[in-house]
Amino acid sequence: MEAFQWRRGLWPEPHKFDFDATSEGAGEIDEIASRAAARMEAGPLVLGHQDFSIKHFRFGGGGEITIVYDWDSLSIDYESVALGGAAATHTAALHARVYQPSVEDTLAFVNAYEAERGGLPLEVRRAALAYSVYIVAYTARCEHALSVVGGSRRATAARAALPSFASALLA
Repeated sequence: MEAFQWRRGLWPEPHKFDFDATSEGAGEIDEIASRAAARMEAGPLVLGHQDFSIKHFRFGGGGEITIVYDWDSLSIDYESVALGGAAATHTAALHARVYQPSVEDTLAFVNAYEAERGGLPLEVRRAALAYSVYIVAYTARCEHALSVVGGSRRATAARAALPSFASALLA
């Protein structure tokens, strides 16, 4: 069994953005993503959900997940990729246009996962944190592309959060 090959080069093919046409001014984002990509794959292959935003889940009265949507986002990938993606995006409510990535929420998710799992090899933890940085960088790159097309270069949530993610989680 092999991991899902979802990207070619640094980025997966974006479905709404032209990264080539909007590359000017994105060098720092691309550099952080490149550093993260070099160390984000570790651990066993697992079944993971690659779009772990809240809109794809329904919860029972006790807060337990009862239904998962967006089945085309299921893939076989490294445990670090499944964990890191979920950790970086579990607070996203993209249907409401809310995504405020935070290092604290990401670490809390990884710590809770590790406690439930019963330990996590250090290389898998480091790779998961690197993938979290990569996911925030990807979102920042999408925000950058939107700002170039829309004419505004203001920092948005992921672009604003990316430097703290890189400094805290790529150590």
